[in-house]
Amino acid sequence: MKRPTPTVTRTKRPGWVRTVARLMGWVPAAKLEREAILRAATHKTKLSDWGDEEFITGLDLLLEGVKDGGLDTLGRMAAFDTFSHAVCNRLHLEAAFATRPDLAEQSVAAPIVIVGLHRTGTTLLHNLLALAPGLWAPPFWMLSSPVPLARPDKRRQRTVRMLRASRLVMPELKAVHPLAADDPEECWSLFMNTFCM
Repeated sequence: MKRPTPTVTRTKRPGWVRTVARLMGWVPAAKLEREAILRAATHKTKLSDWGDEEFITGLDLLLEGVKDGGLDTLGRMAAFDTFSHAVCNRLHLEAAFATRPDLAEQSVAAPIVIVGLHRTGTTLLHNLLALAPGLWAPPFWMLSSPVPLARPDKRRQRTVRMLRASRLVMPELKAVHPLAADDPEECWSLFMNTFCM
């Protein structure tokens, strides 16, 4: 008999996580609203240039979809953190391009682009190509925080903490799509900054 492919919806969260989520019910839930997310990002980064504001349409659609998702307090806090981090990345990217316009002129010689539907082996192909001598694929920590800041080690540390937390809350995720901070990863985390995945 063929074993079913694990999904993040097939299993419940660990008991201790469900207990923490119930106990957190009294904590005011993070406001999953556009203005709250943008305000948090500008406060954290001390930046305010969004660049192209087309991302707001995607953010609004995502927030509308999440609103009906029945998230508990823990889920709302995780969503708020994920969305505000993506907006912080946008602000940092715009600041980097403003101070270094030459970055837009950089070229990548002979890039390899993998295109395919979900669950068709694109991740396996990506990981195999990343092992080839002479090729390079950015590690996940670099993709999830693409702009080097004053302390670049904080970029990797944040990714490690985020992955540790996601494994605690959703241990079955590693069976669906294994992630590690130092391993090469696909570009989905860069697209998160546009809210147009």
